[in-house]
Amino acid sequence: MSASSEGTMASARLQHSITTVLEHDVINLYQDDKCVYAACTDSKVRVWSKGDWQLIAELGETTSPLLAVHVDDENVYATCERRVYVWNKSTWGMIGWFELSYSAVTSTLCGEFLYVGAKEGRLVSIAKDTHDTSSWQLYKADITNIWADEEIICASTNKAEPVIWKIETAAAPTEIIRLDKKDKGAKIVGNSSFILSGVNASEVKVWDRVDWTHVRTLQPVNSNGIISMWANNMYVVAASNSSNITIWDLRNGNSLGSIKIDGAKISQVLADKQFLILATSNGIMIASVTLGNQPLDLSAEEDLMYGTQILRTSPYDVLEVIYELQKKGDGYLHKGAYHEAVSEFEHALQLLIDNTQALLEVPEEREKLTTELSDRLGQSLLRSKIIELGQLAEEIKDVASELEREGRSSMDDKALDNLWLRTSRIMKESRVLAEAQEGHILSYQLSHASDELEAELSDAKEKLERYKEKINHARTLIQNLRSEWRWIERKRTTLDERLEFLNKAIKSLETRIKESEEDEEVIEILSASLIEYTRIHDQISRILTVAKEETEEVPFSREETVGAIQGILSVIPKRKTALLKILDESERNREVEKLVSALQQALVAAEHHKMKDEAVRINSEIAALLGFPPEGEKEEKKPKEPKKTKEAPEEVKKAKKAPAKEKKKALEKEGVPKTKKLATKEKQAPKKRAKKNA
Repeated sequence: MSASSEGTMASARLQHSITTVLEHDVINLYQDDKCVYAACTDSKVRVWSKGDWQLIAELGETTSPLLAVHVDDENVYATCERRVYVWNKSTWGMIGWFELSYSAVTSTLCGEFLYVGAKEGRLVSIAKDTHDTSSWQLYKADITNIWADEEIICASTNKAEPVIWKIETAAAPTEIIRLDKKDKGAKIVGNSSFILSGVNASEVKVWDRVDWTHVRTLQPVNSNGIISMWANNMYVVAASNSSNITIWDLRNGNSLGSIKIDGAKISQVLADKQFLILATSNGIMIASVTLGNQPLDLSAEEDLMYGTQILRTSPYDVLEVIYELQKKGDGYLHKGAYHEAVSEFEHALQLLIDNTQALLEVPEEREKLTTELSDRLGQSLLRSKIIELGQLAEEIKDVASELEREGRSSMDDKALDNLWLRTSRIMKESRVLAEAQEGHILSYQLSHASDELEAELSDAKEKLERYKEKINHARTLIQNLRSEWRWIERKRTTLDERLEFLNKAIKSLETRIKESEEDEEVIEILSASLIEYTRIHDQISRILTVAKEETEEVPFSREETVGAIQGILSVIPKRKTALLKILDESERNREVEKLVSALQQALVAAEHHKMKDEAVRINSEIAALLGFPPEGEKEEKKPKEPKKTKEAPEEVKKAKKAPAKEKKKALEKEGVPKTKKLATKEKQAPKKRAKKNA
């Protein structure tokens, strides 16, 4: 079975043919120079030799389903949810396993470490020689994709963008950069120059590992989402959900073509020389790939040109290929596809350089081609940069207009910083290019475009700073009000004092909102606080209003009044008697006040129902309790004369200070009567003496 599609050159068609099918249900594949290793759905790891594709080992069944398989020079590693099993490659015997503290989702092997992407965003690192295990929390969601080399780890989740982490010795990885937020759940691979992220939007984004800028986007043919990728320093192979496989040349981003695997759904793709090793719903498929009817060696690191080596012995072959590239570049140039034209002219010039020895026989043609290609390349570069500067200028103008119109930007701070950084880098590149192509008229246009872009950038930055300043002022006002409100609450101030503060805060916020008529975000920030303070103000106002209102007493009915008056008048005599027994004057006064208060309530009720007799009796009781006679019997009380006390004789005063016996004699002498106790003792004294003598 074979299929083909158009490559980047009309004369070079990418084709494939299925050479072998290994009928096993596969979860994950791995390869080394000699074998292909498969983690199968029956919890076994199977090993096939390359070339004859014979099954040479079937490694023992694991206790839980397999997730991934990896190989180094000595061992085979199989990752399960809670364990990583290890077998020896020379004997195929199991060595043991590593226990995992976190549930695994995926894994990758790099150097001396096995990295496991686990649930809840944990990254687990296992040292192969010492078996030391470390783990770090990188995300909140499960890590679903992971790729690593000796320097970095790339990871992503289905809910977050890919993040590049720097590997640290005996420490947690440090974040380098977050890639595009739109690339949630991206498949990640890399090489020494680039990191590639394949997303569900059916595109592969290429990121430069030097400055981590987005270099280009590769668009697959007939794809509805990237499911798996393989890459080396020369090529990238991407498989999609629609069973299409596209191959690109990473040096220039050109697509070599696309093939479709009919009747099978692809889950993983690997490449080895001219073969694609595919994990599919029908088993493991081995597909041989050709380009222009020649095997396409995807593992080759030397510079290849559409399946044929560019170093040629015949100058005519070289010239023919170069003229074809020049013609294709001219076509792109006329269409305005300047980036593609640059790629073709650069390729042609590289052919001239690499085949210098073969072109020594045709020096005039070589010199002519060098001049023409250099001129065309310079023109294409200038035009592409001018267009790129124009596009950036439009982006920056949009940001500036948005800031001017709405008082804010829809882009977050990180996106704006990336835009400023990208603009500065391209302006620098443009000035260098304009200086190098100073003899060309387009170089002056490029310089002018760079100057205009710089002015637009400065204007946008200035507007952004003014916008940020307004936002910061609003936030500062809110923070100050919030701090003062908390202090007032902690101080336990009265509700009236709190209401006074809220009135001032509301007035201050309303004034600031009026001053910010066109600043929507400032108004939004201030309005949120205004609503909150207004709510608290209204609540406190209602509380104070209710507290200050005098509640109207509910009057008694006539029957209730009669019963209440009878009850209190019948109780009063007993209470008066009880009052006489209270010796403490203050306590007695309190009890009197309670009785008077109850009688006054009864009086009000009696007068309300026009009960005159009862009112008279109640008034009499009140007057009696207050020390006054009832009405109609008032008499003027004469003031009481103070009682005269007889002053004791001087001898008695002295006797009180004398000892007991002397006091007794002095009192007897003065004629002070004896106490009852003393008299009793004197009567009993003779009897006691007689009894004692007897």
